Amino acid sequence: MSCLSSGIFWGVLIVVIGILVLIRVIFGVQIPILSLIIGLLLIYFGVRIITGMSCCRRPRTVVFEEKHIRGTAAQEKYDVVFGKSTIDLTSIELKPGMNKVEINTIFGNSIIKIDPAMPVKIRASAVFGSARLPDGSTTAFGDYTYQTDTLKHNESKDYLLIKLDVVFGSAEIVTR
Repeated sequence: MSCLSSGIFWGVLIVVIGILVLIRVIFGVQIPILSLIIGLLLIYFGVRIITGMSCCRRPRTVVFEEKHIRGTAAQEKYDVVFGKSTIDLTSIELKPGMNKVEINTIFGNSIIKIDPAMPVKIRASAVFGSARLPDGSTTAFGDYTYQTDTLKHNESKDYLLIKLDVVFGSAEIVTR
């Protein structure tokens, strides 16, 4: 269901507007219709967010919820905003060359699982957050680059690049 496509909501909104117009015309009661419509829209979006019925839901996006995501292909982007996620990248099939995955954690918490046998390079960037890497290093403000031992001894040059950005949140990359 896309944003603003709930038939019940729009049906109720149109009926309420019709009733307000009739009250205004017949009884002369001055009702601020535009302000009321804006208020109803804000209430509608607030309820959708609170109940987890986000209007722009994507399978690799976590907003105000907790979710386990299994990564299947490179060239994907994962976003965690005000939520918690476990992103399992252990089953990604590497294509020839560099395979890039982007993970953004904003006001949330992410755990990213990688295969220790897979050649992986991680570029972690944190701003008022925490990015913990498999070697135990942590960055709270700034950038850090980490490479697995398998990447250092990789002859095929096929590897996974994880671009990790953390803002006011925390992310931890673990080998499993």
